[in-house]
Amino acid sequence: AVKDVKLTAGPAVRISYLSNSAPNPVTNKQIRLEHERFILFRNGKTVTLDLSAPAGADNVDQWKLISNSLRWR
Repeated sequence: AVKDVKLTAGPAVRISYLSNSAPNPVTNKQIRLEHERFILFRNGKTVTLDLSAPAGADNVDQWKLISNSLRWR
């Protein structure tokens, strides 16, 4: 899913998607991962913030805190 969002640092694009992890070297098992990518633009510069965790984990509050802690210098 792609959505325009408002962060403390300014407007951003949020891309949400799922993927599989790399295989575990011992068990060869993979886990499903949940990702959120935030892309921000300002004065000709681009910042990309990537967050990921096991799918189904409760990361909403932590990811909101992290994404809103971004500051431009």
